[in-house]
Amino acid sequence: MLDVLELPELIASLRADHVEKSVRLFADEDFDNQMRSLINERSQRLFADQEARDCCVEFLASLRDEQLKAHT
Repeated sequence: MLDVLELPELIASLRADHVEKSVRLFADEDFDNQMRSLINERSQRLFADQEARDCCVEFLASLRDEQLKAHT
């Protein structure tokens, strides 16, 4: 999804990288605002891209499955 939105600065490949990017979003208000603005501007791309929609559906289904496992 971040590829479709052309936001490579938010893509993390390792857990430590994910933590670093998350901390930056919380600590750097200008960066956070810039990313929010770009996401808002480009969000319609996600609905126009079938692969992005499929990934979103798969992700949400995996969350549902995790919750079902946790409650059985």
